[in-house]
Amino acid sequence: MPNCVTSCGDVEVPYPFGIGTDASCYMPGFNLTCNNTDSRPRLLLDADGTLQVLAIYVDTPLLFAHRNGDVKVEFGGDGNGNGTFSHGLRRDGPYMLYSESELILTGCNVQATVKSGNVTVASCTSLCRISDNDDKGPPTADDERNGPERYCSGGSTGCCRADVFTAAGYYDDGEVYNSTSTGTSKYDVELRWVGWNRSADLERLPVRVFIAHNDWFDNSSVYDDLL
Repeated sequence: MPNCVTSCGDVEVPYPFGIGTDASCYMPGFNLTCNNTDSRPRLLLDADGTLQVLAIYVDTPLLFAHRNGDVKVEFGGDGNGNGTFSHGLRRDGPYMLYSESELILTGCNVQATVKSGNVTVASCTSLCRISDNDDKGPPTADDERNGPERYCSGGSTGCCRADVFTAAGYYDDGEVYNSTSTGTSKYDVELRWVGWNRSADLERLPVRVFIAHNDWFDNSSVYDDLL
């Protein structure tokens, strides 16, 4: 439509997405925010700036975004250090998790479960081994050179990974199949400690949990920092 903004910084914003308050520039739920207050404009999925949009591909259709800042984990006072927190997509939006997403968890003796409502869509447990030769548990610098596939697939060395199950359907030549599913949009993450000493576990390796594209953690600069 005339006078509609179609880009923000380096990111193209094709219809049905749109920027601003003019509802004729986008379909309901597809409005985005362009933050021009910084030196480089940033396209945001929500006005609060939690998720920054990196690219939009309407033919696929895919929208790639990443979270700005750290996820702050708040645990309840149940005496066990367990907690639930929500950092998912907005409940009323037209988005769902990409079928090639995975849950990534670091920490000692902790389990993460991703739920969409009452449905579990991913879960894994990260354990730290304890032996006479290894009283710390998490991978060493020498271990990390072998990459995350070796040390995070079994969940026994301070990190674990699990595919996110989504029945959102798939696309082929513009046709959608299995479109009756609502997919995984709003989701919650539950954390549960499974060890003997939570304080000691936290000292050994910080707990971090992510949902990301399934090759993100394979980048050595990422897993070196996290582990």
